Amino acid sequence: MRIREMTPADVGFAFACTNAEGWAGETIEVFETFIAHDPRGCCVAEHNSKPAGICVTTRYRTSGFIGELVVAEEMRGKGIGRRLFESAIGLAAKG
Repeated sequence: MRIREMTPADVGFAFACTNAEGWAGETIEVFETFIAHDPRGCCVAEHNSKPAGICVTTRYRTSGFIGELVVAEEMRGKGIGRRLFESAIGLAAKG
């Protein structure tokens, strides 16, 4: 498993993840805005070279916000969410 920065090509996957959870407010445009604001804070987890989950971290000077953490249903139970969360904490701590 690897965690990498989200690219514009991943926006459809990110939207599908949040849409599957019923998060109607998370649109394609919202993810495009997240990437434009802080591309390093937008992450995709891959399992066997396939997108498996997402996480968006918004960093501030001395704090941060971790949100939009979703693992695709068929990929759950593999520790992907934990790794995304740990990565997000690391990013937020850098401020």
